[in-house]
Amino acid sequence: MLDLAAKNRIKLILSGHSHRNIINRFNDSLELITTGPISEPLGTNSDKTPSERGYRIIDINIYTGSVKHQFIPLAFSFVFLGDIHFDRPEHHDMNWVLQAHPADTSQIRQYSDKTRTILPVLYDDIRKLINSQKVGLIVQTGDFTEGLCGNYYLASGQMKNFIDFSGGYITVPYLLTKGNHDITGPGADSAYRKVILPFLSEQVKQTVNGSNFVFQKGNALFFFYDTYDRASLEWLEHQMKVYKDIRFKFVIMHEPVIPINARSKWTEFSLAEERGYRKRLIALLGENRVFVLAGHLHCYGLVVRKTEKGAFIQLSGSSVPDHTDQLPGRIITGRNNYSKALLELEPGFSPADRKERSRRLRVEKHFIEHFEYAEIQGYIVLSVNDDTVTADIYTGTGLNKWKTVDLTALMNN
Repeated sequence: MLDLAAKNRIKLILSGHSHRNIINRFNDSLELITTGPISEPLGTNSDKTPSERGYRIIDINIYTGSVKHQFIPLAFSFVFLGDIHFDRPEHHDMNWVLQAHPADTSQIRQYSDKTRTILPVLYDDIRKLINSQKVGLIVQTGDFTEGLCGNYYLASGQMKNFIDFSGGYITVPYLLTKGNHDITGPGADSAYRKVILPFLSEQVKQTVNGSNFVFQKGNALFFFYDTYDRASLEWLEHQMKVYKDIRFKFVIMHEPVIPINARSKWTEFSLAEERGYRKRLIALLGENRVFVLAGHLHCYGLVVRKTEKGAFIQLSGSSVPDHTDQLPGRIITGRNNYSKALLELEPGFSPADRKERSRRLRVEKHFIEHFEYAEIQGYIVLSVNDDTVTADIYTGTGLNKWKTVDLTALMNN
């Protein structure tokens, strides 16, 4: 019995079989995937060899009749990178910058220097993790470039240079979402479409036509969500229905949903007229028990947020170390410390809207079940197994692990 589940995807129930299967059709082939999962023996000694959980894929060429078998294990790890702000001085029309964004000239110098001195060390850490087979995927939450170039040609060159740079270290799929810096400046949005979308298509081995897209690995699904397009919410609502049976769901977005520091207005759907959108998004994330991975704030934050339909986790990260041996600072933990006192992390920030920022934290506190915060730069390695997701938090560079958090245990508390 066939029924259309999504574009290029068909659900199939085979007579005589109790389990459900999925067929993907790509050009001249069909892929039959057990949604099991099933266990496969490792090695040849079937009596004593341990088994590995995963999915069996049968690839059938509909023209030649050839059949290929592949086993995809459930367990895998991936690196979560926050804001990188890749930059070089030659990426900018400085006359335009001085006219349009004069306050950002020092930031351009700062990130250009970090790109030259720190990013190679950081990415070498990631290469070591890949070579040790500890990670098989890189996920980045936007602001992978500094932007502010001034025209299309400089913006596209900046993005191409970023791709060339990362390609020198990373040999596994590298998946990105859109950050505000990536599309800031004339021609930047066009450069994103012309340069980044083809790059993402190569990474996922299928055409990516827009900044919202889905990628599956094992029993986890990654929804790359554009926080700068209101239509993203409707897209995500539809995708959650299509993939409702997937065990673990990660939503990758630049701006966080839940405020975690003094910049409590720097969140998705933060405007007064967007409250309805925000309510829908929060309900959707809770109903599907989502793991949100966010950037934008350049700090570490971990929140368990309850809703009427369930809880979801938001994990925020940053990847722009000030120096290679950077350690965590200003560590705050506990639900009771989620309060207007967070405004004192930046007491001089935006005094005109301090009252509103305080109100948002006060309202949100009623829904917070777990809270962690730290001023930390580095990267996070998430490990996905049959029933658990854990996060190893690394600081600075040099494979310095700060701590490990069992995210599924937090979700289930």
